[in-house]
Amino acid sequence: MVVYFLNDSAMAAVSGIRTCVALIAVAVCCIPASAGSIPVVFDSVSHDFGTIMEKDGPVSHTFTFTNVSETPFVIEDVLSSCGCIVSACSMEPVSPGGRGSVEVVFDPSGRTDRFHKSVRVVADGGRTVISLSLKGKVIFPMIRYPR
Repeated sequence: MVVYFLNDSAMAAVSGIRTCVALIAVAVCCIPASAGSIPVVFDSVSHDFGTIMEKDGPVSHTFTFTNVSETPFVIEDVLSSCGCIVSACSMEPVSPGGRGSVEVVFDPSGRTDRFHKSVRVVADGGRTVISLSLKGKVIFPMIRYPR
């Protein structure tokens, strides 16, 4: 096994590259496979939890959207990039002009440092796929032993 140690400037460059790749992926994934326009508009397609403590347990965020099409919008599935993410949403049709939401819960148990996760909202027989992203940093308290 090869282990690489990077200095601060190299780590900053790697972090910048990851951010660019994530933004490109979100932009590409938000384009539906169908030739038409996206039937819904999310208020935001990303959320930054900031720094969270592992011991505080799961954190959640609700992504809300508006159906901007002329037909009801039905979410068929929500797929996550990791078992640490659970999502919940209504599978009921959202009327034109109506609002809906997708709740995403991230469990930081056993995870440390920065994370970048995503969920994909699938609709219209798989022809519409919208990617939502989550990021943050998980820390855990250090145990100090007396000397």
